[in-house]
Amino acid sequence: MLGVLGCTVLTNELTYLVTRDPDVRRAVIVDNKEGRKLAGKLERLRACEDVEMVEWDRLGSREYEDDELVIGMNSSEMHNSQERMRNAMTSEIMMMSGSVDCILLLYGQCRCQTLDIDGLERETGVPVVYLVDHSNVVVDDCISAIMGSSARYLSVMREHKGAFFITPGYVEGYALKAEAQDIVELVEEIERMTCAFEALGHPVLIKLDNKLGGGADYLRQISMFARTFDLEVMTIPCSMVVFEDSYDWAKSVMRARTRDREPVVVVSRNVLGAPPFSEHMWEELDR
Repeated sequence: MLGVLGCTVLTNELTYLVTRDPDVRRAVIVDNKEGRKLAGKLERLRACEDVEMVEWDRLGSREYEDDELVIGMNSSEMHNSQERMRNAMTSEIMMMSGSVDCILLLYGQCRCQTLDIDGLERETGVPVVYLVDHSNVVVDDCISAIMGSSARYLSVMREHKGAFFITPGYVEGYALKAEAQDIVELVEEIERMTCAFEALGHPVLIKLDNKLGGGADYLRQISMFARTFDLEVMTIPCSMVVFEDSYDWAKSVMRARTRDREPVVVVSRNVLGAPPFSEHMWEELDR
């Protein structure tokens, strides 16, 4: 069975991965705010037959079926501290390792460059798969993953210095953060961002379009954000190739462990390909 640990910013991407996997009948999700957000989207899109919420401490006491997917989602705030992120990821991998045959990390290197994956694999006996690009290189972060590779991300940053990248997942994360702030904190945050954008010469706001989310409400929020900070908006077409290939590779590793055969090499898809989501489904993901 496969396990997934991911950042809430990539909720839409994980929702898509579940919809494209005919082997997943039930999603077993750790019960926290981020997990409930994912569960809501899976249920609205009928991505699988059933969704079950469990506490972290009960994850190992449950019996699982082969057609279940175990998922733990984390807040994007975890990125604020490298030590906190490393400790949390280590703890969560350990807790999940007793229930699954392979763990997919919906993360790039982020702030976990020092995470001892090899050591964890030796200790738990469970393989861990990162998000990797077509060259089998671990991507820098979720922006790199959505863009298809760290090389493409770097190229765009060189062309548009100081660019601010945005996705539906980021917009949802900012909205949740704003809801948790009082008026003083919110004003201070806006002032900090205003100063930063002014120092950068009002850089371009780059909307990454991988065809997930991006409904009317998302577009309104981007327009309002751009007007507030006097930013030009441009769109870059992206894809799900990194997520698809990494997920498929993790499943092949899982099957190799359960069926005692070698993993199958996954052939990368067109980097500008679009996932088969209808307009209605895009709107649903924005909720």
